[in-house]
Amino acid sequence: MKVSEHILGSFVFSTITYLATKSLLAAAACFLSGILIDIDHIIDFGRLYGFNLYGLKKLVYASQEDEKAKSKHNFKKIYLFLHSIELACLLWITALWLANIYLIAAVIGYTGHLILDCIGNREDLKFYLFFYRARNKFSAKKLFKRWRRKKMMDED
Repeated sequence: MKVSEHILGSFVFSTITYLATKSLLAAAACFLSGILIDIDHIIDFGRLYGFNLYGLKKLVYASQEDEKAKSKHNFKKIYLFLHSIELACLLWITALWLANIYLIAAVIGYTGHLILDCIGNREDLKFYLFFYRARNKFSAKKLFKRWRRKKMMDED
């Protein structure tokens, strides 16, 4: 999904959080966590293009591209260590155990981001399982639907 879509989604989740808690700090935690989860994209782009202005430029352009244009990036491996259902479960358990409103709000934003990605990116749900990606050795060609579809079409 585009950054602008995640900002809008985070705004909605944080507004609901504010209405439920009457806490600006909880709403801010929700909003920021819903956006900052994408830091792992910076790491993956940096590994591919370098941690320099060129890599940053590629990341900025990619964040505005549609799905067809994104497929041109030549990722061999894709880690996205923060985009993980397992991590979301651990965060929920921790937040509820600690009963900390700000941590719960942050996990709401984080989980909202994952839900929007699952819906908007149209990848298999298992793509968002870190252990599934690890079992596939983080191979982009094995993980992304669009590359699997392209390979199947190329074989016909």
